[in-house]
Amino acid sequence: MIHSSLLKSYPYNPKATTSILCILFFGASAAVLVWEAATNDRGLILNGVFRLSESAAATSLWILSGLSVAFVRERIRDSGGWVERANPIRASRSSTRGVRVGLCRRVG
Repeated sequence: MIHSSLLKSYPYNPKATTSILCILFFGASAAVLVWEAATNDRGLILNGVFRLSESAAATSLWILSGLSVAFVRERIRDSGGWVERANPIRASRSSTRGVRVGLCRRVG
């Protein structure tokens, strides 16, 4: 009989192609969002429900650009060999433990 708490271990090796595509996509998104936030001169209406003033629209664009930069930073960090290869992702029925990135924490 196999115990339900038996851990399974999986190596964490991000692929270079995925890393490059993520960096390009979120880098371009960050550049466009920074440009839009810096040159914003009008409000924003989202789906006809939310109406934001000029300053609130600029603030939301700055927040989105910051998130895009954070995604680029994390992908570069993961691809750059800073992640400990000796720290694989381990999973069991009751919990999951992996590489801590950003806001990820132990579940369970």
